[in-house]
Amino acid sequence: MQATQASPIEQCLAVGQQAILYPESQRPGKQRMEATIRGWQRGAYILLEVRLPHERTLLFHEHSDCSLRFLKDGVAYAIESSLLSWQVSKREPQIRVSWPTTVRSAAIRRQERIDVAITCSVRYQDRVYAGTLRDLSSGGCGLVAECMATPASQLTISCCLPDGVRIEGLPVMVRAARPLSDGQTYLGCSFPRGTHPGKADIAFYVGTSVLRLRQHTAQMPQYLVIGRDSEVMGALRESLDPTQSLVVTAVSLLEALVHARLIVPSLILLEYDWGETSALDACRILRASLPHKEVPIVVFGPPQENADETTLRTRVTEAGGTEYYATLPDIQTLATLLRPAGREALAQ
Repeated sequence: MQATQASPIEQCLAVGQQAILYPESQRPGKQRMEATIRGWQRGAYILLEVRLPHERTLLFHEHSDCSLRFLKDGVAYAIESSLLSWQVSKREPQIRVSWPTTVRSAAIRRQERIDVAITCSVRYQDRVYAGTLRDLSSGGCGLVAECMATPASQLTISCCLPDGVRIEGLPVMVRAARPLSDGQTYLGCSFPRGTHPGKADIAFYVGTSVLRLRQHTAQMPQYLVIGRDSEVMGALRESLDPTQSLVVTAVSLLEALVHARLIVPSLILLEYDWGETSALDACRILRASLPHKEVPIVVFGPPQENADETTLRTRVTEAGGTEYYATLPDIQTLATLLRPAGREALAQ
């Protein structure tokens, strides 16, 4: 007697599988509850055990639409169904949903991936080849190069990330290789375990790139304000249209350096007497550390020492700053100091 072959829907189901049930899936603001798959009858129903939030009443409508979502073996599944019946006599309510006709699925990556086009050099078997990074994640990369590397090959790559950080000699392992029509090879690579600093730089770049895409603020003028005067910060925020610009504040130099990579500022405003270190030292550190060297650094505020404004302006520019003002400049003045990308955004 031949064993009955599992249907495609049955192949994605498993007894004990954890899932999320969305009753009335067609309604906005849909509810959700944790569920466990307890069994099924092919072509008839799927049996679920559900866990309700505390102090919630079990209210269902027979034959109303529902959706069941779960992950299995790295794949996300979505089953659209309808409620058939429910039983509340046991400790956990049990629900039967109708047997679906189709199941939607999508492979899930363990890390966020972004598409890029970054020129790189690839060292393979003591030779250096020109290449291009096509995608990046915190766990690996895809690249195109002229070398004929095979799966399990060891390579090292060097490149400059778009945020200005240089990656030197990062080891990678080839996981997949595919020849291309132009004579090059597409290589899917993973980063091996270890503490190479390039891995942290790539993870940071990928994470901040994803965040910028989600915030949709990349085309706005973006101000990074470093200081401790809350009144000045508040005045600046009130004078700027929040739909046309982004203001990020930092109270320490370390926080400012992190933000500088996160938002790629159009302009940095540095309070002269802000307490942590001298404004001139902060200018030198920022200028040496900023990925984008064209970012203007404007120092503002009265100093503690006796010095005229012309002398202070000279000291600031010698330390890597762009301009000095005794008080916070008005918005029109700041707009003339923005780096080109910020000025173009304001003009749109």
